[in-house]
Amino acid sequence: VRDLERRLFGRRVTPAHIIASAQELYRVLLNENWRVLPAQFEIPSRTHVIAELIRAAGFEARAFQADVGSEDDVARLEREVSSTLGKADILINNAGITWGAPVDKFPAAAFDSVMAVNVRAPFQLVQALLPQLEAAASDDDPARVINIGSVYGISTQVQTAWSYGASKAAIHHLTAT
Repeated sequence: VRDLERRLFGRRVTPAHIIASAQELYRVLLNENWRVLPAQFEIPSRTHVIAELIRAAGFEARAFQADVGSEDDVARLEREVSSTLGKADILINNAGITWGAPVDKFPAAAFDSVMAVNVRAPFQLVQALLPQLEAAASDDDPARVINIGSVYGISTQVQTAWSYGASKAAIHHLTAT
């Protein structure tokens, strides 16, 4: 993993360094001959555009769409990945949402939604895809999980995005354990 980190970022990665875009991450992984299967939920056509760009570069790609805040969609995504690949070399958790409002007006439902997508979903995706990650792993070449965090997980400068900073601190903690 440290060798991959150096190729991706030029140094050992800490939560403050996780600022590279998904496109750059895809590019590096493709150059290493990894199969990249983008899965996004916010804009369905965006996922297919990314997959098409990957295919145009001469690599294999298949797009998946899932609302990672939905347990049903996470289960469906696991079934699709399993039937498509049977194994998964790498899982990149890059989904994230935010919400901003003054503390006295911040809706509980918004807080829960941010936590569901930014914290619960990456955890559930690891759980769901663990058999595929284990199937791909070997002693010499383990499977990987990359959780994309934010500098706001280590900073208190989140203004009115109360749940966002807390969610990113949580994903940093889950990644370190």
